[in-house]
Parts: sequence; C-alpha cells; structure tokens
Amino acid sequence: MKFIDPQLLYTFVKLAYAGRFTKAAEQVGLSQSAVTQQIQKLEQLLGAALIERGKKQVTLTPQGQTLLGKAEKLLLQHESLLTEFNKTRMIGRIRFGSPEDFATLYLPSILARFSNLYPQVLIEVNCELTLRLLEVYEEGGYDIIVYKQEPAHHLEGAVPLWEEPLVWVHGNSYDLDQALQENRIRLVVSPEPCVYRTRGIEALDQQGIEWEQVYTSQSVAGTIAAVRGGLGMTVLPVTSVPADLIHVSPAHRHLPPLEATQIKLLSAPNPSQAIQVFQNFIQESLQGGETNYYKL
Repeated sequence: MKFIDPQLLYTFVKLAYAGRFTKAAEQVGLSQSAVTQQIQKLEQLLGAALIERGKKQVTLTPQGQTLLGKAEKLLLQHESLLTEFNKTRMIGRIRFGSPEDFATLYLPSILARFSNLYPQVLIEVNCELTLRLLEVYEEGGYDIIVYKQEPAHHLEGAVPLWEEPLVWVHGNSYDLDQALQENRIRLVVSPEPCVYRTRGIEALDQQGIEWEQVYTSQSVAGTIAAVRGGLGMTVLPVTSVPADLIHVSPAHRHLPPLEATQIKLLSAPNPSQAIQVFQNFIQESLQGGETNYYKL
C-alpha cells in the first residue's frame, strides 16, 4: 500500500495558494529545488500532473484542483489529531481583531468552545472598523484579524471565509416609498472608514439617488437603535438584521442592489502553535466543520 507524506500535501497546498515556487519555498522553510522535488514526488505517487507552469506563476490542473480540496481536509484532520493529544499542554497569547458585527454574532460561541479546549491560551479581543483593523495588523498589533474585504483590494495571504449578502434596512416608522418618491434617502451609517457605508453610498450615487447622512454611530448597536427609531436606512449583512426591522428585497424596483461582503482572515507570519490552532478553529467553526482552506 502506498502512503502520502503529509509534508508533500502541505507543500502542495502552499504552492497552490502562493502561485510561485519561490514564495511557497519561503512559507514551508525549504529551498525552491526541494519544493519542486516534493511536487514531482507527489505527482509520481498519484500518477497525475497537478500543476501547470506559467511565465509568472503556476496554476492547478483539474486533477490539482481535485487534490487541493481533499488535501486541505486531510491536513486539517492531521492537525486536529496532533492538537487533541497536546491541547492540555498548549499555552500562549493571541491578539485577535474583529469587526463588531462578527464579534457579536459569531465570536462568543467560538471563544467559549476554544477556551474550553485550550484553557491556558489567552485571547485578547478588540473590535474595530475594518480599515483600522488592517492598519493595526500591518503595524504588528494583531496576530489574527477577521475583516471585510472590498472587491478591488486583495491582500496577499488572506484566507477566504465566506460571503454574506448585504441588504438595505429600515424601521417600521420610516416611509421608504415617500423617500424614493422624493428621491432622497436618509442614511444611518458608521463614520468613515466603513465598508458598509462606502458600499451603500456608492450604490446610491451610481443609481442617481440623492442621500443625506442623518446619524452616525461607531457601534452596530447604535446604528440599529437609530434605524429602529425611524431616523433613516442603513446597510447590514442579512444575518445581522433584527427581527423587528425590515430588510428590503434585492428585487425592489427602486433601491440599487448591494454587492455581497467578503469576509477574510489574516494571520501574522511565523505564527505560534496557539495562533495556528485558533485560526484553524475559526475556519472550521464558520464552515460547519469542513473548512475548504488550510493555512499554517
């Protein structure tokens, strides 16, 4: 029976996302020639070509795409097996940054389960707007951040988590039909910089709908309270809309559609074991236990 060394799969996954042998070699701590040899060995074991070499980067063949998903799951299982027998001994400190809505909806259950498994790992959580999270991360102030990705800005090394639809939201006392008839929307938004604010204003401008900013709040709770009070409309992820507020269907004939928000994760280079495990734990938790991404 043939067995595949997990290191070969790990190198392959790194190369698949890096797109270049030089960068993959840096990430796995091997020479470029060693990475090449490992990929060749993996191809020999499987009897299939996994990559195609271009002028600037490599791409996956159909067989390589098939292997990528399976390799990530196997590596995650391998990591889970190792941490299962080492979790009581794992100690560390993690500086984690998150948008407020993510922290409110998803983080409590994630932190509770992680802390139960790894009681000696201290997690310091801070909530900020996305652009501020990225600034502090670049300054070395965070070990891991979850952030909202603008489509035009892709950060190298970012791991996709999921996409979530954005919707227009208003309270029962806000007369949307009257506002559209007058061609003037009252907005309740976060101050700049804010992804949701930018997305909403750009959508209105593109459709020629006038708007006025009537209320700003740093917090999601403050925004929802103002909308609930009828001051105006806002933009929220569909899962964040309280039951007593109205989210406008994308099929509404007047309001412009909103592009889904992309949620991604960034982890600092050379992470500790605790940081690696926490990152994998977030991915597994958000993707139903079968994460499609693996990163060490």
